[in-house]
Amino acid sequence: MIFEPTNHLDTEASDALATALRNYTGTLLFVSHDRYFINKIANRVLFISHNKKLQDVKQLDAIYYD
Repeated sequence: MIFEPTNHLDTEASDALATALRNYTGTLLFVSHDRYFINKIANRVLFISHNKKLQDVKQLDAIYYD
C-alpha cells in the first residue's frame, strides 16, 4: 500500500514513478488525490468517504469530476 505517492515529487519524478508502477505486475493499492497520476496508473478506482464506499469505477473514462 502506498499513501499519497506523488507528495513532494516534481513532475519528472512523478512520471518516473508512474512508469515504474505501470510496469509492476502485482496488485497495487494506493491512496491519492492526484487525479492525473491516478488516471495514468489505475485500472480501478474506489471513492471512499467517511469509511463508506461511494463509487467503484472500472472504466476510468466514465468518471465525472465536478
